[in-house]
Amino acid sequence: MNIHTPDIDRLPTREEAEAALSTLRKWAGKSSDEDISRLDSAVGWLVPGQGYPAFSRAYPAGFRPDAAYL
Repeated sequence: MNIHTPDIDRLPTREEAEAALSTLRKWAGKSSDEDISRLDSAVGWLVPGQGYPAFSRAYPAGFRPDAAYL
C-alpha cells in the first residue's frame, strides 16, 4: 500500500533554511578541518574559509618547470 505524505514533497521555508544554515555555521565553527572537508562539496563553500585554495609562492625543492609550464 502506498501512502502519500504531502509534507515530504514540501520545500523548506526561508525561515527553515536560515535556521539550518545557522546550525551548519555553528557546527563548522567548532569542527575540525577534516570534518568540514567531509561535507558535500556543493555546500562546503557556505562555510567561511572553506573551498578556497591555499596559495604559496614557494615551490617544492625538486620542482623543475617543463615546456608546458613555461
